[in-house]
Amino acid sequence: MRRALEEYAVAEQDLRAAVATQYPDLTLAPGYLLDQADHKITLGLDLPVPLFHSANAAIKRAIADRAVAAAKFDDTQAAALGAIDVAVAEYDAALAALAAVEQGERDAADTVTSLERRLAAGAANRGQLLAGQIALAGLKRSTLTARRALLDAVTALEQGVERPLYPPSQIDAGGELRELLVGAPP
Repeated sequence: MRRALEEYAVAEQDLRAAVATQYPDLTLAPGYLLDQADHKITLGLDLPVPLFHSANAAIKRAIADRAVAAAKFDDTQAAALGAIDVAVAEYDAALAALAAVEQGERDAADTVTSLERRLAAGAANRGQLLAGQIALAGLKRSTLTARRALLDAVTALEQGVERPLYPPSQIDAGGELRELLVGAPP
């Protein structure tokens, strides 16, 4: 967007320069001359040879270039605002989905805890407990997926805004990450 705005500023300056060329450059040069003990004041006048040349074509071209730059800026701005709006909507949806999945995971964890107590008391069987634990594991995976979707939405929002939303992390996880990926220390 900055580039499109700078292109518009350049087109505006070109238009101002074209408008300025429609009037002839007139230069007056006062001077003082001592000629054989005579004091003379001189006045020099400088005019371009084609005194009233037509600058209308250059002005019309500069106006058209400025209109093109303005349209390009409007398109760029609309695209950026659209990307930001979409990213904000995705962020809101991902945040709501994460909250729902986390609530379901908490409910499933409470259910597993209740089934463990019932199994200890003899009111439930091992199959019910395993089914509850499998459901809890699935919900944990769904929570991770929802967190990833939220991270993707934040990334899309940062790309639309073109600057980070959060300060960079101070954690240096390079060695630990490399060890996890490779499986052996570097």
